[in-house]
Amino acid sequence: MTDADLKRAERTSKGRLAGPNSCRLGFPSEGIQKFLFPQTLGVGRFVKIGIPWPQVMAPFVGIVEIAYGSLLLIGFFTRLDAIPAPPEDAGTPGERS
Repeated sequence: MTDADLKRAERTSKGRLAGPNSCRLGFPSEGIQKFLFPQTLGVGRFVKIGIPWPQVMAPFVGIVEIAYGSLLLIGFFTRLDAIPAPPEDAGTPGERS
């Protein structure tokens, strides 16, 4: 392996960890914020962007985000989390071989 191949492999492996981890931490965080800041991230935001029944949908989405993110954090549904991941040889986005 050349030095460039090693650097590319290192970048790719770090990116592979960043994606799932940001998803695992992002879901519960966003769900909690929907309840902490309802006017900016919860019901108020849903009203602003025109989602029907915002008083019902915002808490529902918040609960789903917290529940799904918590399951991801403890390792459940991790296969579903990996579905959007590109194949190993795809490299990082925007990178050309």
